[in-house]
Amino acid sequence: MHNPGVVVIAGATSPTGQAIAHRFARDGALLALFSRNAEKLSHLSQTIGLSSKHLLTAALDFRQAQAASRAVEIVQTRFARCDVLINLVGGWLGGKTIEEFEPADYAAMLEQHFWTTYHLVRAFLPLLRLSPRGRILVISSPSASLPPARSAPYAIAKAAQETLLLTLAQEIKGSSLTANILRVSTIDTQGLRQKEPSPKTASWTTPEEIADTISFLCSESAQIINGARIPLHGSP
Repeated sequence: MHNPGVVVIAGATSPTGQAIAHRFARDGALLALFSRNAEKLSHLSQTIGLSSKHLLTAALDFRQAQAASRAVEIVQTRFARCDVLINLVGGWLGGKTIEEFEPADYAAMLEQHFWTTYHLVRAFLPLLRLSPRGRILVISSPSASLPPARSAPYAIAKAAQETLLLTLAQEIKGSSLTANILRVSTIDTQGLRQKEPSPKTASWTTPEEIADTISFLCSESAQIINGARIPLHGSP
């Protein structure tokens, strides 16, 4: 990717976050890496090997609006700009019926998927609007539109997250900004799709494939792609 600028990754210590961080580091980006775990952030920064001039880390919980505001302050102070915002924060909760899930389960999933995205987007938009090629990206799931049984809180939270991004895409249409969604079913962190090929693993996506796709979406060639739900799971 040519001139990737400043890349902000929330949830950077996940396997996918690490793959994306390493990919953008190779592309020459300035990285702002955030996670709730300071120890994992420290380890990640060591493996990336960038100097403090090119890399910053901070342990923040983006379920809270003030954490996103703090992240903007940190990024603006160090780098004075933001070109790419990637939110990987989230988790999965399932295995129960709608009758069995408690209201707190729905709240927890909405906090992790919808509210983190809302807080980050709202806080970083002023900086992103100044970028000549701003990008906003989230990882979602086919469950957002085709929810399986016993997964209501997760599917609802993902649908809310996608609705936020798709609405944003309409609001920024025709500007230098784009907002897109990558859909994956299972993230293949162990390489089982190659090691143990089967109908089950055939639709799994590696962190490196996600990183490569995001790298392209951040390129000048992808400026026309906005408001897309890109399937990285082998089917529409």
